[in-house]
Amino acid sequence: GPRLPAAAESERGRVMNKRRKSTLMRRRSYAGYFFIFPLILGVLFVFLPNLVQTFRFAINDIELAPEGYTLQPVGLTYFKEALQVDPHFVPYLITSMKSFATDIPVIIIFSLFIASVLNTKFHGRGLARVIFFVPVILAPGVISSVEASTNIISVVEEGRSLDTGLAAGDKMEIASLLTSVNLPEALVSLISSSLAATCRIVLSSGMQIFILLAGLQEIPGSLYDAAQVEG
Repeated sequence: GPRLPAAAESERGRVMNKRRKSTLMRRRSYAGYFFIFPLILGVLFVFLPNLVQTFRFAINDIELAPEGYTLQPVGLTYFKEALQVDPHFVPYLITSMKSFATDIPVIIIFSLFIASVLNTKFHGRGLARVIFFVPVILAPGVISSVEASTNIISVVEEGRSLDTGLAAGDKMEIASLLTSVNLPEALVSLISSSLAATCRIVLSSGMQIFILLAGLQEIPGSLYDAAQVEG
């Protein structure tokens, strides 16, 4: 047939390239959905049903019977009792939120530091990655139960008080050391509480380390080479 003009051939080439890119992106999106499919199933058939069931229990009074249980609607009675009547709930909630607000930045900073270290080449890097990711693989409930059982057993055997963090003397020494270098009081408190919760922070950093490490490995080596050349 007659040969197409150069402009028409160029336009046809652009259309074909666009279609190929669209097909490639579609395949990649399908692969992404395939990998998160177990998570989608878990959310739809485990998380959401349990969330709905928990809310039903919160707004109903449960009456046990030989054939099971029955629910008697009580509205927001339990929520009002927790917020307005119970003297311990609100202080405990505030303390938990403060701990939550201070743990998040510490966990992110710690995770980024460990991910940067694990992204470098050294002997035993694979084993180190496995060690930091083990808390994510194992069931958190099992770990907590074992830790609690071990701690309680040691308390009973040794006759000491239950303490899951640093000793009070160690906390005071750390706070005194940080204060002596003229650090702000808020920063001293944050560092002291973070050191006291080192075990919890390490156990909570596994997934964050994994995500940040994956992000660091996605950075092309050419960018590091260009940055080194440019100083």
